[in-house]
Amino acid sequence: MSTRTVARRGLAAFARHASTQPAAKAAAPVTPESKGAVKWLIGSPDPESQIRRIKFAEPTAATTPQSLEFQRYWTETMEWHHTIWSANNTQYHAQLAAFEDAVVRRHDRPANDNDRAVFYKEFLDASGTKQSAYYRQWIGRLLTLCKLGARSAWSQVGKA
Repeated sequence: MSTRTVARRGLAAFARHASTQPAAKAAAPVTPESKGAVKWLIGSPDPESQIRRIKFAEPTAATTPQSLEFQRYWTETMEWHHTIWSANNTQYHAQLAAFEDAVVRRHDRPANDNDRAVFYKEFLDASGTKQSAYYRQWIGRLLTLCKLGARSAWSQVGKA
């Protein structure tokens, strides 16, 4: 059986299935009192660090201390990311600009993709120890976030 035949049969089966399903209901508007209220907002990437900051909703009387601890640590972790990646990206772009200037002076041409690949490998090799330490810390923070998230979720069981 050819690939086209399989694709056509699959598409036909999907069309039959979709036509037998009831039409989707319109979503109810989200209000602060609704169960599905927005709990956080994710911002656009920071120009320096490329980290998307998270803004949590204001705590209410129903917010548990465990949830507040989780939010505090998550915010702290995002700030930690921002600090590390801002410094890394600033260093990277400064060194890349110096490297590209050196290529122009040395070869009388702009740097090409092969030149940049050599630079990138050298940059990663030079910062390997720092990156390894960062990833070890990141894994530790992820585990802590999982633990705090589980505590937060467990503290809300039976509420609502």
